[in-house]
Amino acid sequence: FVFRIVGHCDRYTRAALSRAGIPHELTGYVSHAEAISEMVSADALLLSTEATLPNAETVICAKIFEYLASQRPILVVGPDGGECERIVQAANAGLTVTLDEKEIADALIQLYQARQGGRPLSGADAGHYSRYSRKRLTRRLANVLDGVISEESEENVETSKRQNVKTSKRQNIETGALHSSDRLIVIRQENLGSSCARNVGIEAARGRFVAFLDSDDEFAPTKLERQVELFERRPELGFVYSDYAYVDLDGARHESAFSTIHQAARRISYGTIGPGLRVCSDDLFGHLIRRYFIATIVGMVRRDVLGRTIRFAQGQSYAEEWLFFLHVVRRCRAGFVDEPLSVHHHTKGSLARTDAHRNTVRYRNLLAAMSEAFDDLSAEQRGIIRSNLADTYRQLAYDAYRVREFGEARVNFAKSFRQRATLQALLGLGDSVIRAVAARLKSKALGADGRFAA
Repeated sequence: FVFRIVGHCDRYTRAALSRAGIPHELTGYVSHAEAISEMVSADALLLSTEATLPNAETVICAKIFEYLASQRPILVVGPDGGECERIVQAANAGLTVTLDEKEIADALIQLYQARQGGRPLSGADAGHYSRYSRKRLTRRLANVLDGVISEESEENVETSKRQNVKTSKRQNIETGALHSSDRLIVIRQENLGSSCARNVGIEAARGRFVAFLDSDDEFAPTKLERQVELFERRPELGFVYSDYAYVDLDGARHESAFSTIHQAARRISYGTIGPGLRVCSDDLFGHLIRRYFIATIVGMVRRDVLGRTIRFAQGQSYAEEWLFFLHVVRRCRAGFVDEPLSVHHHTKGSLARTDAHRNTVRYRNLLAAMSEAFDDLSAEQRGIIRSNLADTYRQLAYDAYRVREFGEARVNFAKSFRQRATLQALLGLGDSVIRAVAARLKSKALGADGRFAA
């Protein structure tokens, strides 16, 4: 058999496949339409989940739904009793195994023998995968939007639903469950990422204020009302944020992110103008550039503050709201409601919690963008960015070490040392230079057949 990987494949996975001697083909980036074509023409589809993570059995990979719709047999490799296993078994859509090598080998043999015998395993039937259809999921979305609109009785709320459409063939959005309302605008666009979707919503907004609601978030019934109250009591404010509750990966609910994972928010100086209503001092920007603590869901900004220039950076795909809110607080006065007005659900399969190496690269790019975006930073603020960059480059060097890419490790250790001279970076730089030279000498000493040359 041939293991065909469609789409991006990082070098660590490529190296692991080569070391294991697994025959494989790499397509590189393909369009979504091409990816669907690959799915429906495959003999079987592999779905692997992070079985070693805590509570990994609760992970539901987004790709499983397209796999089900392709009606091809699915091989799930993951934790025993996991959600993906349950979905595939309920749909009779393939085989499920744990990380046990013998189980995986037996499953591959079963798939191969079934195909060779002229009776390949079948995928999901329409009755099972239709429960995940756009129509049913849109109905659920309608309930969320109805909740936002109906609960906010004190203010007129305009809701912009930004729909990312992945292919031009999907011309119909099934919105039958959405109640007709001039406060709900459905906008269609090509799938260009979350930043582009939010920017389109900003451009379309007609109200005085803009707030953001993502699919893994919830607004409390009084969220918008309380923030607007602070705006009305202090009209000079251009931005208001709040505390929020969150549900962690173990399913436990925490009522205050500011008292747990984002304690930096408690270091802000402020004045109190009413119960839970705070006006930030001028040091908010300095605190925010040091540490992330304003999540997308908690911010509400006056539309005129954004003007034509402040938008989400479309080149960023990791914590892009951090840079966005830095631009906002640089331009205007801010306040916050010291109450949990939203709920964020941590999701194992989300972008921010998958592929740690790629996220480190994205974080490095974000820090570089911060440095370029603000040319009037103080020496202390630039020092904070440089320190964070040093830590990031050092982590990238450690990542390269793990796959024996000593040349790349040397480059990243050197960059880390240039950003901030530390003993760790210096020792790593020296060791990686020695290892890189040794690897080159060994490579030259080996002949084409892998034996040492005479």
